[in-house]
Amino acid sequence: MEIRGFRVSAKYQETVKGFPNCKQDTMYHNKFRVVVIRDKVRRSFDFYDSAHNYDLGIDALDNETLQSALYSFLSDAQAGEMDFAEFCSEFGYNEDSSRRTWRACQKTANKVKGFNLTEDELIDHLNALNC
Repeated sequence: MEIRGFRVSAKYQETVKGFPNCKQDTMYHNKFRVVVIRDKVRRSFDFYDSAHNYDLGIDALDNETLQSALYSFLSDAQAGEMDFAEFCSEFGYNEDSSRRTWRACQKTANKVKGFNLTEDELIDHLNALNC
Protein backbone atom coordinates (compact mmCIF):
# COMPACT_ATOMS: atom_id res chain seq x y z
CA MET A 1 0.00 0.00 0.00
CA GLU A 2 1.22 3.51 -0.80
CA ILE A 3 0.89 6.00 2.07
CA ARG A 4 2.26 9.53 1.62
CA GLY A 5 5.24 8.39 -0.44
CA PHE A 6 5.94 5.33 1.69
CA ARG A 7 5.31 1.79 0.43
CA VAL A 8 3.98 -0.14 3.45
CA SER A 9 3.28 -3.86 3.75
CA ALA A 10 2.87 -6.33 6.60
CA LYS A 11 3.23 -10.06 7.08
CA TYR A 12 1.77 -12.07 9.94
CA GLN A 13 4.52 -13.54 12.15
CA GLU A 14 2.88 -15.20 15.16
CA THR A 15 0.39 -14.86 17.97
CA VAL A 16 1.83 -13.61 21.25
CA LYS A 17 0.54 -13.11 24.77
CA GLY A 18 0.89 -9.49 25.85
CA PHE A 19 2.75 -6.55 24.37
CA PRO A 20 6.50 -6.22 24.81
CA ASN A 21 7.42 -3.95 27.74
CA CYS A 22 3.97 -4.41 29.30
CA LYS A 23 3.92 -7.10 31.94
CA GLN A 24 0.30 -6.35 32.87
CA ASP A 25 -1.04 -7.26 29.43
CA THR A 26 -2.09 -10.91 29.35
CA MET A 27 -4.26 -10.76 26.22
CA TYR A 28 -3.34 -12.32 22.89
CA HIS A 29 -2.23 -10.24 19.91
CA ASN A 30 -1.12 -11.00 16.39
CA LYS A 31 2.44 -9.89 15.68
CA PHE A 32 3.27 -8.59 12.21
CA ARG A 33 6.49 -7.61 10.50
CA VAL A 34 5.87 -4.29 8.78
CA VAL A 35 8.12 -3.18 5.93
CA VAL A 36 8.37 0.49 4.96
CA ILE A 37 10.10 1.56 1.75
CA ARG A 38 10.81 5.13 0.70
CA ASP A 39 13.19 6.13 -2.11
CA LYS A 40 14.67 2.60 -2.23
CA VAL A 41 15.42 2.68 1.52
CA ARG A 42 13.83 -0.30 3.30
CA ARG A 43 13.15 -0.45 7.03
CA SER A 44 11.11 -2.94 9.03
CA PHE A 45 9.65 -3.22 12.51
CA ASP A 46 7.38 -5.40 14.60
CA PHE A 47 3.77 -4.31 15.03
CA TYR A 48 1.35 -5.86 17.51
CA ASP A 49 -2.30 -5.63 16.51
CA SER A 50 -5.11 -5.22 19.00
CA ALA A 51 -6.46 -8.00 21.21
CA HIS A 52 -9.88 -7.21 19.76
CA ASN A 53 -8.70 -8.02 16.24
CA TYR A 54 -7.11 -11.22 17.53
CA ASP A 55 -10.46 -12.20 19.09
CA LEU A 56 -12.16 -11.54 15.73
CA GLY A 57 -9.67 -13.82 13.96
CA ILE A 58 -8.13 -11.01 11.91
CA ASP A 59 -4.68 -12.06 10.76
CA ALA A 60 -4.00 -9.40 8.11
CA LEU A 61 -3.67 -5.65 8.43
CA ASP A 62 -6.13 -3.48 6.52
CA ASN A 63 -5.19 -0.11 5.05
CA GLU A 64 -6.31 1.83 8.11
CA THR A 65 -4.22 -0.33 10.44
CA LEU A 66 -1.20 -0.08 8.12
CA GLN A 67 -1.56 3.69 8.30
CA SER A 68 -1.69 3.46 12.11
CA ALA A 69 1.41 1.27 12.11
CA LEU A 70 3.29 3.83 9.99
CA TYR A 71 2.12 6.61 12.29
CA SER A 72 3.35 4.67 15.34
CA PHE A 73 6.70 4.02 13.69
CA LEU A 74 7.24 7.67 12.80
CA SER A 75 5.99 9.00 16.15
CA ASP A 76 8.29 6.60 18.03
CA ALA A 77 11.14 7.92 15.90
CA GLN A 78 10.22 11.49 16.81
CA ALA A 79 10.17 10.54 20.51
CA GLY A 80 13.54 8.85 20.12
CA GLU A 81 15.09 12.15 19.11
CA MET A 82 14.32 13.61 22.54
CA ASP A 83 16.79 13.42 25.40
CA PHE A 84 15.73 11.13 28.23
CA ALA A 85 14.45 13.85 30.60
CA GLU A 86 12.40 15.48 27.82
CA PHE A 87 11.02 12.07 26.80
CA CYS A 88 9.88 11.32 30.36
CA SER A 89 8.35 14.76 30.75
CA GLU A 90 6.54 14.61 27.41
CA PHE A 91 4.98 11.20 28.02
CA GLY A 92 4.58 11.26 31.80
CA TYR A 93 7.13 8.52 32.46
CA ASN A 94 9.08 8.08 35.65
CA GLU A 95 12.80 8.51 34.98
CA ASP A 96 13.54 5.48 37.15
CA SER A 97 11.65 2.99 35.02
CA SER A 98 11.31 4.04 31.40
CA ARG A 99 14.82 4.00 29.93
CA ARG A 100 14.04 0.77 28.04
CA THR A 101 11.10 2.38 26.24
CA TRP A 102 13.18 5.45 25.40
CA ARG A 103 15.97 3.28 23.99
CA ALA A 104 13.47 1.45 21.79
CA CYS A 105 12.33 4.81 20.44
CA GLN A 106 15.96 5.77 19.79
CA LYS A 107 16.42 2.59 17.73
CA THR A 108 13.34 3.53 15.70
CA ALA A 109 14.71 7.05 15.23
CA ASN A 110 17.90 5.56 13.80
CA LYS A 111 15.87 3.49 11.33
CA VAL A 112 13.85 6.50 10.20
CA LYS A 113 17.01 8.59 9.70
CA GLY A 114 17.67 6.46 6.62
CA PHE A 115 14.65 8.06 4.95
CA ASN A 116 16.40 11.46 5.09
CA LEU A 117 13.33 13.29 6.36
CA THR A 118 13.72 16.75 7.79
CA GLU A 119 12.07 17.40 11.15
CA ASP A 120 9.40 19.46 9.36
CA GLU A 121 8.72 16.64 6.88
CA LEU A 122 8.39 14.15 9.73
CA ILE A 123 5.91 16.43 11.50
CA ASP A 124 3.96 16.92 8.26
CA HIS A 125 3.69 13.14 7.80
CA LEU A 126 2.61 12.65 11.42
CA ASN A 127 -0.05 15.35 11.15
CA ALA A 128 -1.42 13.88 7.93
CA LEU A 129 -1.45 10.32 9.27
CA ASN A 130 -3.17 11.35 12.50
CA CYS A 131 -6.42 12.36 10.72
